[in-house]
Amino acid sequence: MSEEEKFTASLFEAPNVVQQERMVEAILFASSDPVTVKEIIGRLPHGCEPEKALKNLKEKYTVSYTHLTLPTK
Repeated sequence: MSEEEKFTASLFEAPNVVQQERMVEAILFASSDPVTVKEIIGRLPHGCEPEKALKNLKEKYTVSYTHLTLPTK
């Protein structure tokens, strides 16, 4: 195993996408200021895909007609 693989290896699997969406949603709604994708990445467990979670949340809120401005990179 290379040093990079050792660094990125995790003892736990990333949460499933639904759980990741809930975590991202909590971060967005708990913050009084805009949150960047980089900040979200820093707050989620290793292996999460915040871009995918954000895309799913955007679709969810678009369908429900709720206005939600999501962070860009």
